[in-house]
Amino acid sequence: MKKCIYAAWAFLALSACQGKQSQTEPAGDASAVDSEVVVQDQNSEEAMPEKPTKPTLAEQMANMKPLALVVESPEHYGMISLNTKGEGLVKLKVLSCRENGITDTDAWIAQNKEGMPYQSFWMGNLKEGEDTPFHKFLAMPETYDGLYRGDFEIHPGYNVVAYGENKFNNQIGYDCNVLVVTDNDFTEIKKIVDFRPFTKDFLESYDLNDNCAPTYSGYTVVGDSLYVVMTHHTYSSASKGNNAYLMSIDLNKGWLNWMTKTLTCNSQFIIIDNSIVCGYGFSGEPHHVYVLDRMSGERVQTLSVKKTPELFSLDGNKLHMRTYSCDYVLEVTK
Repeated sequence: MKKCIYAAWAFLALSACQGKQSQTEPAGDASAVDSEVVVQDQNSEEAMPEKPTKPTLAEQMANMKPLALVVESPEHYGMISLNTKGEGLVKLKVLSCRENGITDTDAWIAQNKEGMPYQSFWMGNLKEGEDTPFHKFLAMPETYDGLYRGDFEIHPGYNVVAYGENKFNNQIGYDCNVLVVTDNDFTEIKKIVDFRPFTKDFLESYDLNDNCAPTYSGYTVVGDSLYVVMTHHTYSSASKGNNAYLMSIDLNKGWLNWMTKTLTCNSQFIIIDNSIVCGYGFSGEPHHVYVLDRMSGERVQTLSVKKTPELFSLDGNKLHMRTYSCDYVLEVTK
């Protein structure tokens, strides 16, 4: 009887050992599979392709086809219009006019810069220090298609850089031929507008020499339209009165939406809803402020002022205007 009991115990013990062995063997196989998976994952990570580097600004400009500004009938300069009218045009009323210090323009800008449509910078005035608009601007190529990098303007959400012939110690703003629209940080080229074909046609149409070649200065982008001042910085008689236009350009098609009459704008301008406020004046010539219809470029209001309007800053319903020797405050109503 005891032999039977011992035999039964031995059988149960042997069965238990075999059960443990069968339970531990699959665990060993699973760990081997896991190790293979880890190695496979590591290899797949090593095989991942590197992200392509973003083209430099110079490469972007070289590969982008510029918009060559054209107009079908050059003899109609100054009379091109969309023949449409905007709504909600503003009206201006002079509230005050006081003499300024003439040389205190920087103080006026510091006080009113929040309401200014854009700020202009000369390459000759670059300041030291990293992570500034000046520092970022230096990433722009020094030359483009034989032209030299000049001034630039900072706008909300984008910047505009001028390129031109180097005639005035890097003050290319006085001889601008190409405008380049970038993003706010000077990392991406949005548009390139080439005015050289337009300038050539303009000069030939009015039989003018190169001294009357217009400067394209003061730039604002709204939607698909680029608004640009076209002027030469001397007496209007030098170009037979064909001076100081404001133009609207279709950035998708490269043609003119409209051009204003002559002697409309030779300085900064500001867009207020569907209106554009700008001005013209020069030594020995009349000085005016104009309200234009942004849809057509037509003048809808004219105000006489003492000196040439140079800078604008909007503060609510008050428009601060800087001229050579007087500071104005204008009331804006609709």
